[in-house]
Amino acid sequence: MKKFRLIFLLLCYLIFTHKIFAHDIAVKNSDGKIIYYSFNYGGPVPSLIVTYCGDNSEETSQKDYYYGILNIPEEVFYMGKDYKVTNIDGYAFNGCVGLESVTLPNGLEYIGDYSFSGCTGLTSLVVPNSVIGINPFAFKDCTNLKSIEIPNSVTYIGLGSFQGCIGLETVEIPNSIYQIESETFKDCTRLTSVNFPNSITRIDFEAFSGCIELEKNRNSQQCDKY
Repeated sequence: MKKFRLIFLLLCYLIFTHKIFAHDIAVKNSDGKIIYYSFNYGGPVPSLIVTYCGDNSEETSQKDYYYGILNIPEEVFYMGKDYKVTNIDGYAFNGCVGLESVTLPNGLEYIGDYSFSGCTGLTSLVVPNSVIGINPFAFKDCTNLKSIEIPNSVTYIGLGSFQGCIGLETVEIPNSIYQIESETFKDCTRLTSVNFPNSITRIDFEAFSGCIELEKNRNSQQCDKY
């Protein structure tokens, strides 16, 4: 009984005191900037996910680690091997108010939940023509984001992806998109025009709620909820 209790106490100690790090490796770019990655073993070959530096303690925050101009490479050489960069982790750049510009690599497939949320210094972004999905709230409250290029490779734009992007003025939705989910562009108060492709069959509730300057495209008449 005493042995069992000792093991139980040891497990509790490890669970509540051990720091769980988001990143597996930290690699310095050619420009001297450090980018943090975790390994992705979900595909036929291992790849890398861009994530944040930190652990599960309240004292550590990822907000100070990414700033200025950041160029994410297509491949990273580590321990004698080349790894492709395929994903941006959820919350990877969340709250990085000093981040001004990010170059996303060709070969990137997914942009995670809340990945750039609250990056108020970000003004523009080009999504490479390899990205398949932009997950929920990916760019929420990027208040100075004025333009974003979304390629035809993107088939999914998640709930609230651009919610609160009050600087966003125009959006061109690619013809690979069939549905605009709830709150996707909610409270984009300076949004004046949206180009809806013929592929759009559904616009969910409050997708454009609070877009007071929006001049509705005629194609939007096919959809009855905003």
